[in-house]
Amino acid sequence: TVSHCLTSLLQNNSDVIAGEPTEKELELKCSPDLVFVRCLTHIVDPDEQDRNKNLLVFLEEYSGDVHNNLKNSWTVEIQRLLKFVDKSESKEQWHGMLLDVLVSAIEQVNSNKWVEIIATLLSQQVLSKKQSP
Repeated sequence: TVSHCLTSLLQNNSDVIAGEPTEKELELKCSPDLVFVRCLTHIVDPDEQDRNKNLLVFLEEYSGDVHNNLKNSWTVEIQRLLKFVDKSESKEQWHGMLLDVLVSAIEQVNSNKWVEIIATLLSQQVLSKKQSP
């Protein structure tokens, strides 16, 4: 749901021309932001408990690399998610909690440029997942 909204926003505001990757795109290939987005896209299935736990623990440790402002808030957010992983609750509830983490991150970083980067990366991840067999 979150990814679909961000994808839609990006498509409505995008002036990117397909073709050669730009220098900026090359920089983003290994960026902490991309690692964050890839982790988010890999924890969307609440039934993948072991994978979700491992990625959440990784994100908690990695949060300072994504942005300095995230370290403290993510410790609380991720601990909350880790408790939830074992409960095997509904997919909708899990996605709502992931959205809360994303919203919290956006508020903590408080940078339009960072939000644009995250939206672009999420959109790319969603599109690549849709295109893969």
